[in-house]
Amino acid sequence: MASTLCNDPRFKKALENENNSVISTLNTRKITAVKLHQLRELDLTPHVLQDYMTKLKDYRHVDDLNGLTHGAYIRWIDLKNPERITLARGAIVCDIKIGQTGISLLCKTHPNPAMFHINMDEVIIFQRLSQQERLILIAMDYLDAGSDDDAGSDAGSDAGSDVI
Repeated sequence: MASTLCNDPRFKKALENENNSVISTLNTRKITAVKLHQLRELDLTPHVLQDYMTKLKDYRHVDDLNGLTHGAYIRWIDLKNPERITLARGAIVCDIKIGQTGISLLCKTHPNPAMFHINMDEVIIFQRLSQQERLILIAMDYLDAGSDDDAGSDAGSDAGSDVI
């Protein structure tokens, strides 16, 4: 599978895309762990936590400009009112501005276009994974599974050596 994937022109194009530099350091397990950590910090009920994790299945948490892609679809949780924590339906990032009040995202909703700003300091942002990012994640997951197998075979040979 690895040689087939590496020779696929779509994979090569995905790796050459500068927007994918952040995703190439991650895998599905890491992305899920970060999302779960961010949501647990909000003290959500188990039902709401599970609901949000399901809704954010194809998303990754973004906490700085390096992880944010112009034109990407995002969802967010507004932190201004801790009594009312909700996951926004989402919008497309049209522009990113750095000003005195922090980083502001100009977003557009779809299908009924409306433009508005989001202050990055006041929200938790989740960006939908692009097709290229998903392709890279498949490769990263495959490589990580291979390294887990290697670690497992090494651990098996030393089984019990740490017992006091």
